[in-house]
Amino acid sequence: MRFVGRAARPAGSFVKPLWTSDIPVIVRAMAKAGPTLFVMGPPDLVDEEESFRLLVGNPKTIQKKLLRQDKALKGAEGGVLLAVSTSTGKTLARIMVDAL
Repeated sequence: MRFVGRAARPAGSFVKPLWTSDIPVIVRAMAKAGPTLFVMGPPDLVDEEESFRLLVGNPKTIQKKLLRQDKALKGAEGGVLLAVSTSTGKTLARIMVDAL
């Protein structure tokens, strides 16, 4: 699983990931139960790289999205609970919850 930042794997790392995947959640909690990884947090509504380009070139087009993301981070859109396969990275279930 790859989270915000998209940093390249350090040279010479001994960790070989089975899979990587962007997820539509800003992870605030994570737990593993058997072969399932549970992640939960507010929805990730903004592509940070695209937002930066738009802020530099045409800030009005991204302002609504950034405002919505800010509200989501404060709990306005509840939370997203994902169940993800640890072996494949496939989302097994997605549940919307009322609170973070």
